[in-house]
Amino acid sequence: MFLFNTIKGSIFGENIMPVKMLREFFLLKSAGGILLVIAAVIAILISNSPLENYYHTILNTPVVVALGNFSIDKYFQQWINDGLISNSPLENYHHAISNAPVVAQLGNFAIDKDLRHWINDGLMAIFFLLVSLEIKREVLDGQLSSRSQISLPAIAAFGGLLVPSLIFLSINWGDSTYNRGLLQ
Repeated sequence: MFLFNTIKGSIFGENIMPVKMLREFFLLKSAGGILLVIAAVIAILISNSPLENYYHTILNTPVVVALGNFSIDKYFQQWINDGLISNSPLENYHHAISNAPVVAQLGNFAIDKDLRHWINDGLMAIFFLLVSLEIKREVLDGQLSSRSQISLPAIAAFGGLLVPSLIFLSINWGDSTYNRGLLQ
């Protein structure tokens, strides 16, 4: 009887607890970030466990999507890394656009890089500049303007710098090349 009522409730749109909880979770602004962190933690745990072989087997599984004469035949990991555009008939255009040379010149000074480097080096620098300006505005006039409101984000930021450094040093302790930050 309970199963029938549950099915009946889901068919006729009544609020069922798990569905309601999921709906409320996905209404959160942070839902995407939370899912991304959970997926990253799960991937790290699995890739460093006895399940590592299964993990790599899944990543190297061929995945084929076909529709008439159109087909995409790539490994699962390539689907994840490259996305759909670079594995489609648009792949040549994607590579042509991302590798297109872009030159900025002022007198004798010139910067000649492809579009991918402009995005990675230039636009990301502008992005972080805008983020830092937004943080500054919040600290001066916004929700982080009092000492009590800024303490938790400041501690989290400091921990975000310190914890990865300590993990790196604990793994590479005694190796002077890595401790200087140089790769062999």
